[in-house]
Amino acid sequence: MSIDEVTLREIKLKYRLILGGDYEQLKVKGFVPRPGVKPIKLALPFKWRYPDRNVEFTLHSWRFLNPFFSKFLLSSDASYLIEAIEYVKDWQSYKKSEDKKSQFLWYDMAVGLRSIILGFFLELYKKNILPLDDDSLLLLSDLAAEHIDNLSCEKNITAGNHALYQVMGLRILSLSIGRDKEFFSYCSSILENLISLSFDKYSVNTENSPFYHGYNVELLSRMRCGVFPGLDEKINNIIREGSAITGWLTGIDGDYYSVGDSEGEGKPIKSAGPFDPVESRVKHVHKDLSPSGYIAVRTHPRIDVLDSFSLLFHATNSSYVHAHADHLSFIVFLRGQELITDPGKYTYEYGAWRDYFVSDKAHNVIGLSDRVFLPKDIPLGAASIDPIELGESFYRLSGSVKKSEDFSFSRSLLYKPECGLLLHDTVHNQTSSNSEVRFHFGKDVQAVFEDGIISLKKNESLLAILKPQNNFSSISIRSGEEAGFGWASKSYNDKFEIDVLVIEYDASVSEVITEIIFKM
Repeated sequence: MSIDEVTLREIKLKYRLILGGDYEQLKVKGFVPRPGVKPIKLALPFKWRYPDRNVEFTLHSWRFLNPFFSKFLLSSDASYLIEAIEYVKDWQSYKKSEDKKSQFLWYDMAVGLRSIILGFFLELYKKNILPLDDDSLLLLSDLAAEHIDNLSCEKNITAGNHALYQVMGLRILSLSIGRDKEFFSYCSSILENLISLSFDKYSVNTENSPFYHGYNVELLSRMRCGVFPGLDEKINNIIREGSAITGWLTGIDGDYYSVGDSEGEGKPIKSAGPFDPVESRVKHVHKDLSPSGYIAVRTHPRIDVLDSFSLLFHATNSSYVHAHADHLSFIVFLRGQELITDPGKYTYEYGAWRDYFVSDKAHNVIGLSDRVFLPKDIPLGAASIDPIELGESFYRLSGSVKKSEDFSFSRSLLYKPECGLLLHDTVHNQTSSNSEVRFHFGKDVQAVFEDGIISLKKNESLLAILKPQNNFSSISIRSGEEAGFGWASKSYNDKFEIDVLVIEYDASVSEVITEIIFKM
């Protein structure tokens, strides 16, 4: 049957989290969970296991069904929904089989997304839009009960954006089956708490990642569908303020700064404000988000990218969600070229590569030569950055981190626009290991050590020189090591070699000064 315009608008708004995709392309080419993954053909029985855990999670979230729903809403032809339900039946058969079970059967976000889909089916049935035979109705009702049992157990609610999907799933599913009053207070209370934990009082997301800041702001925007009216004002404030911040967490190349688990295209700055009163040939602006763990300095967005500079200094430390051991690291763009990079996330697959990319070894920080610090080795609250200081011709950024009882450092970074950087690091090393200062250079930037300085070149053009103080114990340029120094990533499961400068100082050295002079 056809759907009237009012009902259609309501359904599209309420179920926007499970809509999208091209049905015809899906049927011809298969399901592509993310770029770079071989299309998965849709056929029954469906293969619910996959060697890539991120892909397997996506399958158990039933995301490949989204184009079926969009096609139905375009055509009002319920046969597309009946076809989708066949895959739900197959999933139930897999769940009940003796086959080796996926770890994502009852994985937090997967349960939340499936709950929204189950709510979609059952609401359309209740509105006499979707005809169901007795077996299909019984299946969907049983699955709805199982999913509500899982999500109504508070210990199953996790953290971050995954938990937002969980509470949204429970709220929508309970509305669809007439149990909304039973769970409204529970859902509202959890969502309000989640929002407070996910965004600080400055509307900066706490998941340690520019990408996930933008993602969570967008997710909140898509959650505005009338099912949590009491929280609309709070959500709207975060969306408004958080959206204005997203552009500051985007590099001058248009991509998110690769801090934490970040990748992909960012957002432009909506309003940069007045120019800073700092002497420079091209005008600069800044955003001081130091209480949230970020400070961004850059040329005004109106400046051509090939004449643009930017610096991001960061030390987020209020949660472990998507965190890396990257406190007091920084990223530098020089006339459109990423001179000093952060290696990015690379993968979510557990193992040596994930451990390396999230460790302090993979960031522009100071660590120990024979000890690796992982994110959870560093206590929450152990790192912070100070408010920015503006001088006549410079910006000063500073902060400190206590990685362990026997090792900590503080950093002062003096940035002179178009001229360079001066790093003054104060190290407290009470171990027997050397202190290790690391610099990761951008793609195709070659580091050459000669006459006590490091020349940074691209295509034989000199970009900058780096001058370490001369009391180092050793200095090396590393690249392409096995699950170690010399790698960066800009997209999932895709890495490339970079040059990494590693400077060792004796544990007794407490002051380390490094100068970076721009030459372009």
